[in-house]
This record gives sequence, structure tokens and C-alpha cells, in this order.
Amino acid sequence: MTNAAWIEISKKIVEGYRKLPYVVDNPQWWVLELVDGFNAHIFNHEANVDRFDKKVLSLKEEGDSSHINQAYDRLVARSDKAVNREALIWMQRDKVSNAHTIDQWDLLSCGLATVRHTRDNPSIWSNSFKATNTKPTDMVDFVDWIKKIESHLFASDSFELRDVVRVDKYSLLPGFWQAFTPEEKRKAVAIVTKYGGNAWGYDCCSELSKE
Repeated sequence: MTNAAWIEISKKIVEGYRKLPYVVDNPQWWVLELVDGFNAHIFNHEANVDRFDKKVLSLKEEGDSSHINQAYDRLVARSDKAVNREALIWMQRDKVSNAHTIDQWDLLSCGLATVRHTRDNPSIWSNSFKATNTKPTDMVDFVDWIKKIESHLFASDSFELRDVVRVDKYSLLPGFWQAFTPEEKRKAVAIVTKYGGNAWGYDCCSELSKE
């Protein structure tokens, strides 16, 4: 993925977001997308400006924090990408004699190379599970694990905010709330207040959805 490719793809993705059901009927809404930490996804100024202009907010997933598969993201994904790059480079050189064309079968071959590499090196998976404390035979107690990675957990304490920026708190509220009329907002607040400590239980949410 190059920066140029990301810019081209990004514009089509953003266009698709704005055409989604409900979103297309509410141009004042912001769309939230979650992306991984690939450099082109977060450091490309042109793509980011286009997203901002189209009301698309991008959030970066922190490393090793995947809610789907921490073990894969920790080491296996890194290995897969490295093997994919190597296989693709080889494929590009080989295609010089074939009109520089890479088709879906070539890409499938790159994917198979990745699978075979991991199959022949099972320690990649094993070490990845150990690194995320998710390998059953090597798991340590949660408290002990937290102590082990304590330095990473408290790394944010060293962060210093140099410039204090005044932010309008109302602008941080969801787009759908800002789109409500004053009367609709009063009704919603009344319903939430009525349910008190169980404000976000089923009954409250059900009544809100009907209003």
C-alpha cells in the first residue's frame, strides 16, 4: 500500500460512507471509522483533509489491542506482512516477462506463501500467544500480568499537554443529538431522568427509540 494508492482508495471509501443508509439522509452527521496503525492510513495529509471535509473521523487502533485476536496482531500479523512483501516483490520481478501483470491468482499465491510459512514455523503463533498472556499452558495470574506490563500501562503518565485548547463541549456530542430539535432534546432528557440509575437499561432505550 503506497501513499498514492491510499489517496485514490480513500476517496472512494469516503464517498461510500456518505452514501450509507441513514448517513446519506443526514449530511450533518460525522462518520466514525476505525483503522489500524498502517502509516498511510494515519499520516497522509491529503487523505485526512478529504476525510475532515466530508465529516469522517478516523480513530487508530493501538498496537496489540485488537478485540478480535490479540495473539494474531502481536507477532503473526507482522510475520504475515513480511512474507507477503517478499512474495510480492518476487512476483513483480517474475512478471517482467509477462507484461507486468499481476492477477488474482498471483495474489492468492502470495497468501498461500504466508500460510505455509506460519505452518512451517509454529513458534510464531506460540510466542505470540505467550506475549499476550493468552496461551493456556503459560498463562499467569491477571494481577501478576499487570505488574509485568506495568511500565507500558503507565507510559501515558509522561505525556504533557503543552497547549491548552478550549473545546466547545457541545461540539463533542454525537451528530444525531445536535440534529435534534430543542423539543426532542427535552423529551429525551426527561426520559433518561425518569429512569435514574437504570437510565440505559432496556426499558429506557426502548422508550427513547419510540420517541
